[in-house]
Amino acid sequence: MYRRRTAAFVGPMAEDALRALGIDTAFIGANGILDGDVSTSNMDEGRIQQLAFSKADTRYLIADSSRIGRRYICPLQSEVGHR
Repeated sequence: MYRRRTAAFVGPMAEDALRALGIDTAFIGANGILDGDVSTSNMDEGRIQQLAFSKADTRYLIADSSRIGRRYICPLQSEVGHR
């Protein structure tokens, strides 16, 4: 499924396609960073982000200062930490 609002592919077909790829570097945007926890506002997009992070050799979290002090529904912390 394609989400026009965020220009993102989500859902089982997108997840299967992503699993088939090798990922050298992933850049993932965060909606919230609070007390060391990283989160995003959409569960479907969060699953795609978690999968991309888990497959990537090098991972970068992208967030500006407006994201600090916020927490959203989908945690990304388990995938964001160092390998």
